[in-house]
Amino acid sequence: MLALDCSGPQGSVAVVSRGETTFFKSFDCPRGRGAEVFEVLNAAISAGPQIQRIVVGTGPGSYNGLRVTAAAAEGIALATGCERTGVLSLLGLDGGDDFWAAGDARGGTLYLARITGGNLVGEIAVLPRTDAIHRINAEGSGLRVLVPSVIEGLDYAEITHPDARRLAVRGAMEQSMDQISPYYAKPVHITSPSTIRPTLAAISDTVSRKQRDIIA
Repeated sequence: MLALDCSGPQGSVAVVSRGETTFFKSFDCPRGRGAEVFEVLNAAISAGPQIQRIVVGTGPGSYNGLRVTAAAAEGIALATGCERTGVLSLLGLDGGDDFWAAGDARGGTLYLARITGGNLVGEIAVLPRTDAIHRINAEGSGLRVLVPSVIEGLDYAEITHPDARRLAVRGAMEQSMDQISPYYAKPVHITSPSTIRPTLAAISDTVSRKQRDIIA
């Protein structure tokens, strides 16, 4: 199983086979623009067993990062015929049994979610920064607060990022999807991701070579 996430300033790719991690690498992807994700994907595909399923962190987070990983997953799935599924990136955070996850949603707002027992509680809210902080203090002031980057007013929050290995574990329990749909905290105008097509073609070529090697 191949899992990837680029929802925040640090992305990660993992290959998990029969409960064992056979490949893992994290890398910087500021605002989802880290080209290294494609290099890491190529390395993961080349090093690991044949891909049976691909799991993508669907957000919330960077628009660019979410679009790139969703498109990459679609390309790999088309090239291999593997299953694909999406998992909220927040479920890849290691915050314990009960914690808050928050992040910048632009325009003076934050997205805010409560994760309990590995599941999202209610809906992901998008609130003015002061309202989000008030909600944290009112509903769960003793809980850990995990953020992908520094947020003014949340000095006690811990900076951490989704882990592709955790997403792989969760993705194994999810149903296969026909198409990966990123979770955007706010509506966004999406244009055709034509700039990443050459790189996706290179990934597909790597996948095809890997399959030929397996058959041979």
